Amino acid sequence: MLPYIARDHFTHQRVDSRHPVVFTFVRRPTYYVAFNTGSVLSAQQRYGLGLLWHPRAGAVLQSQTDTDHAAWGTIVNNTLCEKSDIAAAFRINGNPVIPQPGIRDLPDGDLEISYPLGETGSKTILFASDAITVSVNYPGAFAEVLPLLKGDMDTKKNGAVLTRGDVSLYIETENALTFSYTDLKSGDRQVVTAHINAENTLTYRIVFR
Repeated sequence: MLPYIARDHFTHQRVDSRHPVVFTFVRRPTYYVAFNTGSVLSAQQRYGLGLLWHPRAGAVLQSQTDTDHAAWGTIVNNTLCEKSDIAAAFRINGNPVIPQPGIRDLPDGDLEISYPLGETGSKTILFASDAITVSVNYPGAFAEVLPLLKGDMDTKKNGAVLTRGDVSLYIETENALTFSYTDLKSGDRQVVTAHINAENTLTYRIVFR
């Protein structure tokens, strides 16, 4: 009866009535994500993509709190942008969606979330039926960090960043990927960060096969 198991397609939003914080949950047949935006209420908070889950593989990405180097997001000058306030705009099939206090399902369609990066950059995430596409614009050098959850039996093969059973997770980009093991764990899974270094612009896709 859990929502992300009972249904394989929805876009759901929960908005705090006391603070400007928005929690958005996107379920598609091949993935489920939690995406958080708003004003920082605690120094350990990290906004953006908090969780990525697959119906057979389980959780494969989880943003870690109170760190700049094992949380999903954009690092500029060694600082994670997603640890600051995120004033996001939401669109579904190009139509604006205004967050309203309370709990509701949003209309069907591809969800797009966009927000500023500092004073000069921007980031857009598109949640389509079969992939997540991230586009970053920032004048100068920056890096994207994706905190992956690697189990003892998980592997990297055939270009995938992580393979678990018969499911492979791909991060598709023209830029080089580098990987770093951290001393963090989520349950029995090691947090391994994938890094994408870029300058001025970057687009990458997250997709399961």
